[in-house]
Amino acid sequence: MKTALPPSEAVTVDLADPGFLQDPLPVFDQLREHAPVHWDERTACWLISRHEDAAAVLKDRERFGADLHQITGYTESRPFGAGSAIEATMEGGYLFKDRPDHTRLRRVTAARFTRPQVEREWATAIGRIVEDLLDSITPDQPVDLLRELAVALPQRVMAALFQLPQEDAEQLKQWAVDFGHALDPGPSAEQIALAESAADGMNRYFLEKANARYGQPGDDLISMVTAAHQQGSLRSDAEVVNQLTTIVVAGTETTSTLICGAFESLERHPGQWERLRGHPDLVGPAVEEFLRYVSPAALAGRVALTDVRLGGHTIRKGDAVQVVLMAANRDPDVFENPGALDIGRSPNPHLAFGGGIHTCVGSHLARLEARIVFAKASRRWKRVRVDLDGVRRLGRIGVWGYGDFPVTVESA
Repeated sequence: MKTALPPSEAVTVDLADPGFLQDPLPVFDQLREHAPVHWDERTACWLISRHEDAAAVLKDRERFGADLHQITGYTESRPFGAGSAIEATMEGGYLFKDRPDHTRLRRVTAARFTRPQVEREWATAIGRIVEDLLDSITPDQPVDLLRELAVALPQRVMAALFQLPQEDAEQLKQWAVDFGHALDPGPSAEQIALAESAADGMNRYFLEKANARYGQPGDDLISMVTAAHQQGSLRSDAEVVNQLTTIVVAGTETTSTLICGAFESLERHPGQWERLRGHPDLVGPAVEEFLRYVSPAALAGRVALTDVRLGGHTIRKGDAVQVVLMAANRDPDVFENPGALDIGRSPNPHLAFGGGIHTCVGSHLARLEARIVFAKASRRWKRVRVDLDGVRRLGRIGVWGYGDFPVTVESA
């Protein structure tokens, strides 16, 4: 076990620095090496970056929780504004609940997202969507792969899940992007205002759609959630709405980032694309490696429910904690040559979907979407040239993402 240096002497972290937000890995590597349990004064939270510690915190539901009200001073400070749409969205969803409410709320839609159910219900439909999207990409012509594939795919899947018009899914995606600012540690006033507008828009939209489903239910996810309300599993309109906003926020930007991040990593490791094309059976392990290497959600928030001794430091009851998934997924104590992309890596105990009771409920759907994309793209395209100079990141860290992703594809 490596000895943690005092954080003030080990490494300086500024989670709002534009340079850091464009390339956080060097700082995260320093954190993991020199200050794996680090108190960040500006955001008033602990950063946990070593894989062993990160996995332990994520799985420890007795000593670490997700309820924002357990953070010291949260109830008094109301950082997002008392009665704000952000507050209602974050506090009402199961992502920020502990047992027993977390169990009750997550159970409402969890059955729809098990691996067998996802494979049975969505494999063929997603295959058709991906074929259609790939058909629209002209070889040897510059294209923004973010908009034409990485964003379009989860948008179409979301529209089908909710049985909504495609243009509505596009608006939901934009709201999800804007709301993501609230998930960063210490967001600025401008970011909070953007996230507030998005939360208000989503909440109003889904309340209207849910009310319409009570009288005319279908087999979509909105109808499933409204039925749970009628049966008493959900206890308010707010819980109905938050079930739906949680799926949008957690299931769109992360999938888009995974797809683009995978193609960026393949551009930097060109031999791995050839390897995948020659060995299509590696598509499953390849997606797991993309999840590790890209880490679409860089952070997972928790709060200490009691005093905890970790890495030579005492985390006090009520302290906020950020598990740095991106750093844990590059830990050389767990992953051989962690900076290299290896699509055949095994074992691959990455933490891209978090862990414990808060493991991402949509993980099987995200994996399926990515597997189908890379299985079909690797058969169609001999090469995907990413214009790295034209790639633009959004400048966030909690759920980071891309703003532009220009590529040119070459047919096989």
